[in-house]
Amino acid sequence: MRMVNASVALLDEKDPFKKIERAGRICYKSEDKITEDSAKKFVETMIRSQHYAMLEHANFVFEVKNRSYFNILQTERFLNCTKELLPSGELRMLVSGNLRAINEAENAWQLAFVLAKTYPELVYRKDITYAVDNDDVPFVKMVSLDELTHTAYPPTDMEILAHCYLTFIFTTDRGVTHEIVRHRIASFAQESTRYCCYNKEKFGGGLTIALPDDFGDKAPEVQEEYQAAWEDAERHYLKLLDMGETAQQARGVLPHHVKADIVMTANMGEWKHFFDLRYLGTTGAPHPDMRAVAKMAYDLCPQEIKNII
Repeated sequence: MRMVNASVALLDEKDPFKKIERAGRICYKSEDKITEDSAKKFVETMIRSQHYAMLEHANFVFEVKNRSYFNILQTERFLNCTKELLPSGELRMLVSGNLRAINEAENAWQLAFVLAKTYPELVYRKDITYAVDNDDVPFVKMVSLDELTHTAYPPTDMEILAHCYLTFIFTTDRGVTHEIVRHRIASFAQESTRYCCYNKEKFGGGLTIALPDDFGDKAPEVQEEYQAAWEDAERHYLKLLDMGETAQQARGVLPHHVKADIVMTANMGEWKHFFDLRYLGTTGAPHPDMRAVAKMAYDLCPQEIKNII
């Protein structure tokens, strides 16, 4: 049995293929299979097998110049839309969403078409025709908040909350991951106890425990009691596997403190809600272990983001 401290990492990957692969391989803990050219093949496999959830970790922003089309997109549940009147008198209409939302939204075919011009492998919806001129959708273009930052009218706070997406990888215990996945609208990829068989050499031949945040402050006899329980659970788990039970069956004896990696992607509006509840405790005191990793994530946010959340 191994014991680790909880931790958080910011997944700051711009390439959508690599980001999807990094998130997706968390589920089966197959990160060792990542190579310089494995990402596109991995994404193609996800699309072919209709495992679309992993595609939600790649997000795109579009500027829409047609007000009627923008109003239609506002009716789509999983797209984020903002309308800002600039000092110049121009109306800036931005729409963003993840790859799955763009592919599956009923009225987003123009967004998908524009996306397909740059990333044809990422568009799987059936109503996109590629053999057309580049100007077929002249009122939609892909943009980035970084690009807008260097224009005369940088993104407003509202636009950042709606269209700036961050992805964090939490290494914590399963009790905390149960709280994390309650947040909507967000996207998740989590280490699977169905497919991860912890008696394998890649897992060290046993369980990995994510220690409680205050474990080092507990009395020695309390620490010993925790460790005895974890060791007992590990013994039963490994014995069940030796008796022929599968990982998905034997996982029933795993303790809440077993380590789990989980990826969460959301826009800053949802992250603000997350930090309010899980770090600042605006609705009540957070669980200490939840608060610990929430603070780690908050500390990793860029300062310009912290200024508005």
